[in-house]
Order: sequence, then C-alpha cells, then structure tokens
Amino acid sequence: MSKLRCGVTNCINNQQNMCTRPLIKIDGDCAEKSCDTFCHSFNHKLCNMQNSISGTPRAEEKTDIKCAAHQCTHNSDQRCTAENVEITGNGACRCTETECRTFTK
Repeated sequence: MSKLRCGVTNCINNQQNMCTRPLIKIDGDCAEKSCDTFCHSFNHKLCNMQNSISGTPRAEEKTDIKCAAHQCTHNSDQRCTAENVEITGNGACRCTETECRTFTK
C-alpha cells in the first residue's frame, strides 16, 4: 500500500487529500510520462452534491493502487510499489484530466 496524497479535491472520493476508496486504479498502459497517466477511479463531485461522510468509508492515509502504467518503475505486477503517490488534476471533469505525478520511467 502507498501513502496517497490526492490533490483532486473535486473527486467525490476525496476527503482532506486522502481517498475513501480502499483500491484505486491508475491507467496509462502506454505512458511515457506522468501526463499520460490518469486515475481511472475518479468520480466528479457534482456542484449540488456534498461529500457526505455518512455512509462513506473513512479516508485512509494508505491506499492499494492497481497500476496499468507498465513502464513505470513503481509498477510490480500491476501494483504500485511507490511509498508516496501524488495524484493531481483539481478541477477535472473526467478521469483523463487527472494525473499520477509519481510516474517514473
């Protein structure tokens, strides 16, 4: 599991820059650089929705990350082995507007 810092505050799974999902997926099977990756687990928080904690799992500092970025040095059998992972893309409307900044080739 990796310590996840998520800067995509408009994602419905984001709670204080941590993720409420126990597992996220990073896509970018042909990625050459971090901007070729994205958080497939992103879900846009609609303007009229609130990120209600009731009924939602509590965000944890560490998250299991499934990774399809085959060329990333942190990818081991489609699992992220990086100690710290940063996801960016605040203001994103779609998952493809997010990015795994930890990607390293």
